Amino acid sequence: MLREGPIPAFAHGLIGYAFGILLIAAPFLFAFESSAATAVAIVAGVTTLLVEAASDLPTGLAKVIPVGVHVVLDFVIAGALIGRPVPVRLLR
Repeated sequence: MLREGPIPAFAHGLIGYAFGILLIAAPFLFAFESSAATAVAIVAGVTTLLVEAASDLPTGLAKVIPVGVHVVLDFVIAGALIGRPVPVRLLR
């Protein structure tokens, strides 16, 4: 069993849902110029929401993904987003 980190599991779940929603909304909020960047943000957002909903956390709905796998998937999603920066056009 993994020990709980500095962020309580319930708060982590809420932050994960908020992050997924922000990723989905980002292309529309920040007027992404690239359709590829829009697709990456939306796919990452949906994936984040699915992982949060399926995780065995207090905020999980299905509780089919163990917490250890959830942690690994968090790192995979973060690495994918860091490796593929999303261009943003801010208020021109």
